[in-house]
Amino acid sequence: MHTPVFFINLDERGDRRAFMEAQFSSLGIAAERVSAVSAATLPARDVERYCNPARVHCLSRSQFACWQSHIKAWHAFLASGVDWAIILEDDAILSARLPSFVTAFFAEGAAARFDLVQLETMARNTRVLPPETAVDGLALRRFRSTIWGAAAYLISAPTVRALLARDGLFHAPAD
Repeated sequence: MHTPVFFINLDERGDRRAFMEAQFSSLGIAAERVSAVSAATLPARDVERYCNPARVHCLSRSQFACWQSHIKAWHAFLASGVDWAIILEDDAILSARLPSFVTAFFAEGAAARFDLVQLETMARNTRVLPPETAVDGLALRRFRSTIWGAAAYLISAPTVRALLARDGLFHAPAD
């Protein structure tokens, strides 16, 4: 698997860093750690703008820090100059199938049809469309309902640029 992997981790959470690094080691994945933004160190101007409950759209300090951490990972990804990357939070449990899925995603041409692939699953009902394609034996489907989760995703550089250009990015949690 040659797709870069960036994982978000708070400096004080060495336990989570060790957890992720053990998974990477067992799967033969090289990953770059991105120091997460701490809710305790958010600038006052950002707290006023995005975390003020008197405003129409308001995030908690933790939600905003999480967004900022993803954006930090996106910038690291864009700086790498590659077209795709995997972004992970430090509590993601990785499947042994991840390397083969990512390799097949590109080899089978799915990258031309998708710009963002959620790699995590949750135990909730989600409305999806019929499968568009299968990659490494896994059906890829577009969502019909709002889904939550940003712990693990495969994303293209043009999609990151489009997200960074959005004015309303902080109206809802990243997850």
